Amino acid sequence: MAKAKVGTATYTVKFIVTHDDKTYPPGEPITLTEEQAEPLVKLGSIEAAAPAVDAEQ
Repeated sequence: MAKAKVGTATYTVKFIVTHDDKTYPPGEPITLTEEQAEPLVKLGSIEAAAPAVDAEQ
């Protein structure tokens, strides 16, 4: 798994999002800065991703 850049967070796409000439379908993870993500969160296009959970608990 790629490490996120400092100052970014991973979000889950709820509705199709296009960013940097790439289209992200619903359910796809997307890493954005808080500034990039804010309008998409307000529109309901993305939501904060749940932290990864170890499947072997």
